[in-house]
Amino acid sequence: MGKTVRERRLGLRPLLSRFARRHLVTGRPEASPIAVSDDPELLIPGLYDRTVTLGCCRWRWGHPCNDQALLFLCHLAALSPGPIVEFGTFDGRTTYNLALNAAPGVDVLTLDAGIECDESNVEGKAYGSFVPGACFRDAPAAIRNRIRLVQADSRQVDLSDLYGLAGLVIVDGGHGRDVCLNDTVAALRLVRLGGTVVWDDYTPYWPGVKETLDALVRHVPLTHYPRLGHVVFVNRGVGGQRLELAEAARAMAASGRTG
Repeated sequence: MGKTVRERRLGLRPLLSRFARRHLVTGRPEASPIAVSDDPELLIPGLYDRTVTLGCCRWRWGHPCNDQALLFLCHLAALSPGPIVEFGTFDGRTTYNLALNAAPGVDVLTLDAGIECDESNVEGKAYGSFVPGACFRDAPAAIRNRIRLVQADSRQVDLSDLYGLAGLVIVDGGHGRDVCLNDTVAALRLVRLGGTVVWDDYTPYWPGVKETLDALVRHVPLTHYPRLGHVVFVNRGVGGQRLELAEAARAMAASGRTG
């Protein structure tokens, strides 16, 4: 089905694609207000202690930028204490691997509008033709039955039944500021105490993502991992953070309405 990967943080060699080398690290680090780290275990101790399995490994434009980024998400899935919500199914490669590695009883809800012409990067480059969830549509039942695909614009989907329950939320859908802002507000409402939110593609190449997160860091603590292309928030639930998250969500939603 795939290859079993047991790797320690320091033993895994970063596998950067041509895309990553070109777009992942752009601009000077000091241009970002978000704290930068190269060690996810400082934020999430024991993250890499488990074995994860990768399947459906072929890379294409639109996937996480390298295998290390995908492994990171798989390890988070293995630790997730509740449902996993993914904004941006694309062809389902990440979704497949999340379901493959999620803890028993943890399922994946994934959303995608199926828009091939999201040209919100600085080059105006589209994703090209794809079928949402193609990678898992014919997967073994043990994987397929753990995934629920919603093909719709995330701005039109009511996820309130999952508020405060999601153990892992991945924001990797539309990269324009309006959609990224919507999905970010939803993520703050979805994530449970002890849960994690991950945003992909934090780089000037995707200005809508960068603008959204540069604004969000004023409200909640974020950490940027440039080699992964991810920004991460862990809901520690300390010092009234649940209330702070609600306020952050309201503030971010208001920023979308006013600007």
